[in-house]
Amino acid sequence: MHTALRLVLLVAIVFAVSCNRPTDDGFSRSEGDDPVDGEVTGRICAPSGDAVFGADVVARTPGLNDVEEFTDESGRFIFANLPSGLYSFEASKGSYSLTFELNYTAGTQVDVGDNCLDPSSVRIAVVTGFYDSIGDMISSLGLQADVWSATDSDEYQTLLMDPDLLADYDVIFFNCGMSESWGGQYDAIGANLDEYVRNGGNLYVSDLAFPILEAARPDFLDMAGEDNFEAPRVGMQGTVLATVLDPVLSVSFGGRAVEIDYDLSGWA
Repeated sequence: MHTALRLVLLVAIVFAVSCNRPTDDGFSRSEGDDPVDGEVTGRICAPSGDAVFGADVVARTPGLNDVEEFTDESGRFIFANLPSGLYSFEASKGSYSLTFELNYTAGTQVDVGDNCLDPSSVRIAVVTGFYDSIGDMISSLGLQADVWSATDSDEYQTLLMDPDLLADYDVIFFNCGMSESWGGQYDAIGANLDEYVRNGGNLYVSDLAFPILEAARPDFLDMAGEDNFEAPRVGMQGTVLATVLDPVLSVSFGGRAVEIDYDLSGWA
């Protein structure tokens, strides 16, 4: 469950698929909606072909206001009753985006098919750990990532100590169980990561790698217990009933309530 929970959260941040959805999710039309005279439909997908759920798709044409829709759990979007014109469609999800064009005639039914994200458009780094394998999930989605080892070597410190190297990446994932040898350079690495985020970079940190966030933004995350490098590790086994606030996650879980099984005694 430890790794699986992390992977579910990752999928919901990047790409999510579900068979159920709340009736008010705001992402897709329901049966019984009024029929329309013309539609532009299509599907946004990951490089692997998996659906991209909750992608923001905007239709733009000169002289008219932008029209915005979101993809449903199958990755599909629908634009109804668009006026005639040459449209530029811009789709985005997380750090990924793509653009395609359509010369549309009002009142017609057009399916633009699959439009998959470019795996090379976002640079990803993964810092390894003993307890998670976020890199495997990224690979399964057809995405590319550079791997920096933090389990059997200290090569990852080369990345953390070099602001120029950090700036090469749009997203950096830190796995639970990464080496803590970087703690000897805590302040310097914290300053580098803070600068990286301020310049538009994205950090994703899993469980016991939380000191990375503490170093970068001491006031961003309030851990249980003493809020420092070592003391917060006071987890216990048990089940917690959580309320899901993010609408994409709520559809992935089939509702806004979910039970989280903490099956280990060392949760941060």
